[in-house]
Amino acid sequence: MALDDPEEKLIGWKGETYSAGGTDEWALSVDHPEGTPWVEAVSWSPRVFIYHHFLTDGECRHIKRTAAPMMKRSSVVGTNGSSVLDTIRTSYGTFVRRRHDPVIERVLRRVAAWTKAPPENQEDLQVLRYGIGQKYGAHMDSLIDNSPRMATVLLYLHDTEEGGETAFPDSNAWLTPQLAANMGPFSECARGHVAFRPKKGDALLFWSLKPDGTHDPMSLHTGCPVVRGVKWTATSWVHTMAYDMEGYLHVELDA
Repeated sequence: MALDDPEEKLIGWKGETYSAGGTDEWALSVDHPEGTPWVEAVSWSPRVFIYHHFLTDGECRHIKRTAAPMMKRSSVVGTNGSSVLDTIRTSYGTFVRRRHDPVIERVLRRVAAWTKAPPENQEDLQVLRYGIGQKYGAHMDSLIDNSPRMATVLLYLHDTEEGGETAFPDSNAWLTPQLAANMGPFSECARGHVAFRPKKGDALLFWSLKPDGTHDPMSLHTGCPVVRGVKWTATSWVHTMAYDMEGYLHVELDA
C-alpha cells in the first residue's frame, strides 16, 4: 500500500515504522487552537452543532500517533453488549483511555465544558481510521439502559479529500438554507441531508436525546464512504450519568 500522505507515514500506519520518540512537548505546550474558535448551529432536528478549531494540529497528531499502534478492525455492539464484526462498519479503530495522558485529558475536559456534562460521563475516546470505500452505515448512538448516551462529539483529526461525511439521512432541516452550500461540496451519500464534511481540528456535536430525555429518531446518522483520501476521527460518547467510574478513577495520568 503506497502512502503519499506525510502524516500517514508519521503515525506508522500499515507498515511504516512507528516510534514514540520521547516526550511530545509540542503537544503539551500549545494553548490556543489555530484560527479563531467558534460554534456554529447547524440543525435543530436533530440538534447539531459544529465547533470550528476545537483541536490544534498538535492535538490531532498526538491522538493519531497514540492510537495508531493499537488499531484493528472496528466492531459494533451485539447481543448483551458484546463486540461483533459487521459489514455495516468497515473502519479500523481502537479505544484510548479517558485519562491516558495530559493531552487526552485536556481534550476530553474541553468536551465536558462544551456538553456541560462532567468528564466521568464520557466513554473512553474511540479513534477510527477510514480508507477508500470504508464507511459506517446508518445507526443510532443512544444506548437505552440505565445511563444512555445523550450526546456524541466527533473530533475530526484529518482533512478528507472527498466523501467521509457525517450525515443524517432522515433530516434535511438545515438551520439556514445557505449552510448546505457552506458545508459542502458533498458526496452522493451526504447530498440532500444535514451533513458535515471532515475538516481537521473541527468537532461535531449532536444530541441523541431530546431535552425531555426521550430518544430523538432524527439522530440516525451514517459515516459516508471515503471516496478520495483518508478519514481519521475520534469519538467521545457522553452519557446521562457517570460511566465506568472504576475504570475512570483507576487510570493515573503520566507526567
